[in-house]
Amino acid sequence: MIKKLSYLLLLIIMMSMPLMAEAKLFPEGTPTRAIQDLDKLLDTYIVVPKNKEEIKHNRILKKQALQGTFDIRTLAKISMAKNWDKLTTKQQNHFVDVLSQLLERKAVFAKEQGDGGKSKGSPYIINYSGHKKLSSPDKSLVESSVTIPAENLKISLNYKLLQVERAKNPPRDPLLGIYLPIPDDWEKEQGWKIYDVIVDDASLLDNYRYQFDAIIRKGGYEDLIRRMESKLASMKEKEQKVS
Repeated sequence: MIKKLSYLLLLIIMMSMPLMAEAKLFPEGTPTRAIQDLDKLLDTYIVVPKNKEEIKHNRILKKQALQGTFDIRTLAKISMAKNWDKLTTKQQNHFVDVLSQLLERKAVFAKEQGDGGKSKGSPYIINYSGHKKLSSPDKSLVESSVTIPAENLKISLNYKLLQVERAKNPPRDPLLGIYLPIPDDWEKEQGWKIYDVIVDDASLLDNYRYQFDAIIRKGGYEDLIRRMESKLASMKEKEQKVS
């Protein structure tokens, strides 16, 4: 179930690390620039970690890539649809936390693909067409496409973003390049976060909504969260063995 739920997310994380990329950067503060800035965050990812410190570095980086770029609470709320309001505030917060932890562990970067990271794979080009407003000023659609010349393949890759309050110029470790914990009194600004990804007309949000609803209709919310918690526990157990 979790593999199906995270398929589109894995694809978008893979595609967010181009071997060849369009040089033009959109203005800071725009929805398209928010997508482009994701590339910078992933520059320090270590393909084949050699020790515990490098493994930890990669885990933190994946967590920051998701939490800093995705509005997982909005994704969870919309994907749960009518079932969201039936949950208590405590249940909603727990659901978002479990979903966040699962996605942090399921994310796969392009550098991790093929030959254990030894092969560079096929170069691809990301072309950003720009962004346009959706139903309200705080929602935007960023349109882009991914072309893989060697495979004569072109993929439509669009993002729905929501304008939210976020930390301004978050602190980063000067050596590792990763973001540090942000103090509560840190200066805030308006920024953009992804709440849906659409790959060739296949929506991440719609995929989640279908899967969640199917499980809840059959076994209730308790069955859904039980499956997710069980998968998360299994992932954490595997992490401890390699840490």
